[in-house]
This record gives sequence, C-alpha cells and structure tokens, in this order.
Amino acid sequence: DVYDVRAVRAWVACGVLAALAMPACACRVPSKGRAEGGKYRRCATPGRSGQGSVTAGKVTCSWDDDRAACAPDPGDSLDLCVLAGAAAGDATAANVDAFVRTCKAGGVDMMVALGDTGSSEQEIRALAGRLASAGVMVGLLPGSSEHYREFLDAVDAARADGEPVIDLSRVRTIAWGSVTLVTLPGLRDPYYLASGSEGCGYGDGDVEHLGTLLDGIDGQAVLLSVEPPRGDGQWGVDRSRAGTHVGDPALAQALAGRDGLFGVFGHVYESAGVAVDPRTGASLAQGVGHPGLWVNTGSIEAAPWEGEGGGLFSTGQAVVLQIAPGAARYFVWQAGAQGEP
Repeated sequence: DVYDVRAVRAWVACGVLAALAMPACACRVPSKGRAEGGKYRRCATPGRSGQGSVTAGKVTCSWDDDRAACAPDPGDSLDLCVLAGAAAGDATAANVDAFVRTCKAGGVDMMVALGDTGSSEQEIRALAGRLASAGVMVGLLPGSSEHYREFLDAVDAARADGEPVIDLSRVRTIAWGSVTLVTLPGLRDPYYLASGSEGCGYGDGDVEHLGTLLDGIDGQAVLLSVEPPRGDGQWGVDRSRAGTHVGDPALAQALAGRDGLFGVFGHVYESAGVAVDPRTGASLAQGVGHPGLWVNTGSIEAAPWEGEGGGLFSTGQAVVLQIAPGAARYFVWQAGAQGEP
C-alpha cells in the first residue's frame, strides 16, 4: 500500500489507513567539508529577518525578525511534507516533483526542505520553485551542501518572484494554530560542510538559544533540524551505517525531558524512515498517532545507497508529518509508489 494524502487529511476522524512498510534503507553521508578549527558562519543567530510576509492560497505567514505566525488555523491537523538531500541532478528533481504532486493532491499545509537544498544559488532557487508549485507555504533550511550567502540570495530571489518561501535559518519559530514550528539550521561539525567556512553551522550558544525558544512555547512544538540529537540503544534517528549513534549530544541534552515534543531530522541518511519515542528510544510505527515522535526523513536523492546491514537500498524517500492536538503521526513516501517515477 502507499500513502494517499487525500485519504488522511483530517486524520483525527479517520479509520483504517494504509501504511507503507518501514524501509531499512540508507542514503549518503554528507560530503567532507573544508572548514578548519570550527570556523563557519553562525547561521542560527536570531533577529536578522526584519519584517515580511508571504501568501499561499488563503494562508498568510508574517514575521518580525525570528518569529512568525501563519493564519488561518489549519484545522484538525497541521500537515507537513518534509524532504532532505535534494541537491543531486535530474533524477532527484524528478523525485521531488513526484513528492510535490502527492502533497499537492492531499492539500498539505507546508513543504519543508531540511538541508542539502543545493550546492549553488541556481540549484537552491530551482528547488524552491519546485516546492512552491504545490501552492502552499515553503520552508527551506540549510544543511551540509549550501554556501550560506548563496542560500540567502536564492530565498530572496524566490520571494521576489512571488513564491511563498520562508528562510527557516532566520525565521526560527512559526506559530500556526495550536502548533509552533521551531528550527535549528546547519550542522554542528564543520568537517561536513561542503562550503567550509562559508557553510552553515551552529554551536553551544545556538543550542542554548533553541532551548529558550522551546521554553517560550505554549502548546505543541515541532523541531525542524538538519542535525539529529544523539541517541542510544537499538534504534535512533542518528544511527550511522556502522550502527553507532552520531547525533549531537548537546542537542539531545537540550531536548531531554520535554514531553510531547515532535521532531523531524534530515541527517543521518542511513537512518532514513526511522522513528522513535523521544523518551524511551523505542521504535514507532507509521500511520499511528504518538504523543511524542522523532523521525528521520532520509534523502530524496535518486541514487541508490546501502542501508545499515546492507542488502536494501533507497532510491529516494521523504516523510509526511501530521500534527493534531495531543499526538502526531508520520508516513514514509518512497519514489516509485503509485507509478511515480
């Protein structure tokens, strides 16, 4: 069976739903960067966005520096289509287009890209246009591949062309109905930044600021982050191909003890499609509401990559996250489902 957004738009009231099989697949580890000595752009610095707004259909999102709000209320659930790893050629672009078609047909509320949005301004601008074709809000977050200045220029160019694109590295919270989206841009380890000192990174102070943002939220919070928190045990959204946990321990500490927190993470790609309970680390099934949930979206890249343990491959996947009062659930989208390329 495959995920059909139309069948689950108001999922609180739905009955039996089809669910995808959880893939034991993998995607590439980010390429080695050139930054030395921990020097990179601190792109998680708050308060640099000024004032602005974008409109998609009947929804308008307005921001003042790092805080935004969207209206009207999304209703029964806030539905996010989330992808990562889109910076890789025509076949990957075809995967993105197929995912956008699925999300558009289902009437989701927002398209989100968690890192690897492109290795040039032109690639990032092209991805923004592809996602905007869904007719909904678009959020872009820089990760390992982006030159940060080119990322900013691409977002500005998209908005200048009338596309409803929000820079999630500068707008750090988005209040939308009973849900607040909170972002953490970039990677902690400069070793993985392809643009070296011009890449997007964060440090301890940025993690502390993230905790402050989360403390100020009244209601449900959803963390959108390229970097996953450090896990432990059999499962985790940060397990590498070697079976070790490689996420950020400082981020894990900042998130500890926050009941009802949901999170979507773009790396590590080997943990594609894995979802865990943030309190216990237990594996969580898709298509079922959970009071707390962390999920790794994996990569939408079309190239086949070996998963942990070998034998199974991904040729592109993404995640749909649906947040309703008191719970959230996820679905894994895979390239090729329903006859898509």
